[in-house]
Amino acid sequence: MITDDSMRALEATRAPAGGDRQSWRLSPAMIAFVSANATLIVAAVFALASFGSIRSAVGFFMRGETLLVDANEKSFGVAAPGRTLDVQFRLTNRGDDPIRILGCKTLCTCTVPRDLPYTLGPKESRDLNITVNTFGLVRNGEPTDLYLPLTLFTTNRAQSRVGLAIRGEVREKPIGAH
Repeated sequence: MITDDSMRALEATRAPAGGDRQSWRLSPAMIAFVSANATLIVAAVFALASFGSIRSAVGFFMRGETLLVDANEKSFGVAAPGRTLDVQFRLTNRGDDPIRILGCKTLCTCTVPRDLPYTLGPKESRDLNITVNTFGLVRNGEPTDLYLPLTLFTTNRAQSRVGLAIRGEVREKPIGAH
């Protein structure tokens, strides 16, 4: 907010009449324009920092979504067959009411959710742990690209089903090995 004192200070910095410097003054419309844009920038930075995207922030405020997932898709990278890998999704309840994580549907028996069900209290965060078994996922020595969709079931009315996915590649030999 610009006060009378700050306007006088701005006017005092003007060059004297006839000097090389041009005098200037901020109009109330320019002040409102700059303030509105600064507010939008601050809101966008807050949305990105708190929710990971502006879309997630809009969903949170407009649709009543209070369950925030750190990422809807995770990758375990490259793994050898016969390994057991752990993948975590960080769940945060940004609301004021508890959310019950009821269960998780998977399309592959190689994907096993652990520690369900559980309740996330208000403002609480917790990892959803998923075990991925790579046993038998390579055939004829060919690498296998995996896309493992999951559906998380919750008591949040706006997010009763949350789509998640795990990606990765299973191969016999590491890249570059002979």
